[in-house]
Amino acid sequence: STWARMPPKHRDTCFPTGRIKRIMQQDEEVGKISKAAPVLVSKCLELLIGDLVNKASQVTRSKNASTVNVNHLREAVAKESTFDFLQDVVGKFVPSSENEDKVVGSDVEEATHPGDDDSGSDSDENAPSSS
Repeated sequence: STWARMPPKHRDTCFPTGRIKRIMQQDEEVGKISKAAPVLVSKCLELLIGDLVNKASQVTRSKNASTVNVNHLREAVAKESTFDFLQDVVGKFVPSSENEDKVVGSDVEEATHPGDDDSGSDSDENAPSSS
């Protein structure tokens, strides 16, 4: 692919590599992290989310709906063995008539935003530059 042949500084990532690196460093077993590792993780996340959204979109269309909701995501996760690791997280979302995306338990918020105590600044010296 074109992405693989591009020099690291020209690879655009959808997810903040600085935050990915901080999440990786939270694991005590992780030592040093190369500059390319968070970029690769970002690309993997992009592909995973794209696949999940496509599967959920297929479920949505099969139900003649126009909006992807939590139930569609849950069904997509249940149908695809690749997403088995998401079963616990998806199971914590409980749809209700008032708020279809209500989360039960604070551990889901912590799991989806670990160490998210900064104010949106994700730049660091290891992030790919855009110049």
